[in-house]
Amino acid sequence: MLTRHPERGATAILVAVSLLLLVGIAALAVDLGAGWNNRRQNQTSADLAALAGAIDYVGATAEASARDAVFKYVEGNLDATYAASEWQAMWSQCTDPDKPAGFNSVTAPAGWSVAYVDCISGSTEEIRVRIPDQLLSTNFGRVLGVMQLRSSATAHAGVKFRSEGSVRPFGVLNGLASGSTCLTSSPSGLAAPPCDGPDSGNFGTLNSQTWGPPWNKNTIIDCGLPGNPELATNIANGVDHMIGRAPTFPGSGGPHSAFPAGTTRLDECDSSSGTALAADNSPRIGMVNTMRADTGFNLFQATMAGLINGQDADFPNADPAPAPLLQQTVSGFPTVDLRERISGNQYQYTLDNTPLWYHLRDMADIVNEGSLVSTDPLYSLCDANAISKAGDPSTAMDACLKAYDAEGATFVLFEDTLDDGPRFGYAPEFHFTTWGSGNHWQPIKSYRMIYLDTFWFNCNGSYDPLKNDAPCDGSGGLVFAPTGSNGSSLQVGNGASLKQLRLDQISAFLIPANAISESVADSYPGKIRGPFDISLTR
Repeated sequence: MLTRHPERGATAILVAVSLLLLVGIAALAVDLGAGWNNRRQNQTSADLAALAGAIDYVGATAEASARDAVFKYVEGNLDATYAASEWQAMWSQCTDPDKPAGFNSVTAPAGWSVAYVDCISGSTEEIRVRIPDQLLSTNFGRVLGVMQLRSSATAHAGVKFRSEGSVRPFGVLNGLASGSTCLTSSPSGLAAPPCDGPDSGNFGTLNSQTWGPPWNKNTIIDCGLPGNPELATNIANGVDHMIGRAPTFPGSGGPHSAFPAGTTRLDECDSSSGTALAADNSPRIGMVNTMRADTGFNLFQATMAGLINGQDADFPNADPAPAPLLQQTVSGFPTVDLRERISGNQYQYTLDNTPLWYHLRDMADIVNEGSLVSTDPLYSLCDANAISKAGDPSTAMDACLKAYDAEGATFVLFEDTLDDGPRFGYAPEFHFTTWGSGNHWQPIKSYRMIYLDTFWFNCNGSYDPLKNDAPCDGSGGLVFAPTGSNGSSLQVGNGASLKQLRLDQISAFLIPANAISESVADSYPGKIRGPFDISLTR
């Protein structure tokens, strides 16, 4: 018998099918939305962790610091809450099969069951972070048999070094106050303040593995541990590249060892053989931002060549050869002529003669803008006219800078003309407070603004205190302190007795960071931009 309503019950089927579809749509809308949010959170955590790791990679120059920074930022920026043991298990089990060639996993913390953390790795100039897989439980997706969503994220942070032509290869010890400081020194007992002789054999010059003029594409890495020509080039041009990575940095446990005993670092050069490394065989993140403190440089051959005469400089990559630093004079600024005789030939150089006080702002203008009151001691201590008339302008300028720091002043003290001339630049500041003994690698903490001040020439005949050689006080040679005016020729001797110049000692001023304007600070590697850029690259 035929029923009159054959479609009866179809509604229930349609409702059931519709509910399944609605649940599927809900799964897409809710669970996948949560999944995408979780994926975005993973990516943000990876980005922040990579940037944080890169900062430590460059600044602290320690693999463990970079690794621990990644741990901190990944674990602190994910909503998921895990115990320390759970995080350790996730990091230990995390693998990164897509890691590019040249990226080496970091060493795991002491006590872990694995030797390396594969999901944190580094090349010589990048750090890579892969977030351990995060599992998100579904709600509606369970109806479709999908119980969990798995997500991860990867980020690269690159360290890109800029050309900083104003960075000079003279070291500054950590913690030095603003004011006059010694850049290179005569032997102990023969130096004049602010120098007191070399510290443990070091004369203040730094050896950079990579060298060459910034405008030339043939800038090279010299794996034979370069010497005087390279130093002269970098004095004249500035260190135009990243501060060289140490070929090896074996930790010895001493005050100048930044790493544990037996640790080695990466570089393009092998210091034992002086040859380029064909491949990176070390599971370490590369050491960056170090320079070699060297005792083997001859101040006359290298520093004279880079700063003043260029006679003994060898600039194989430069076309044309760069002018020595102090010959790079600026129109409208004071100059002075310096003369010497070499092998019977007389030479004359026109050098920058601009003292630091020449760039001081008018103190009345600083008062008018409300940054200073006329009764403040800085008003008279930092007055350019008063400093220029002082018996020793360098000492007076030193007192101004020290008082500025002592008061905690923050107003702009110098005109923007400060960085126009060749005497202004930056010097690497070490992490350490002493030079250490012999040739060794010094990790760089930051950069300090310097202004070259006084030069001492021919202070003594043979560097022999037993022969009563004259100290560097002007009695035995020439002291060239800038005067702020176009002066007459400076020389040691006259006529047939005119001598070849030998540079024995250099002093410079360390300038407070707050004392410069933003326009000058924009190119200051120790303040705003840094000598490198840290950014996400992938």
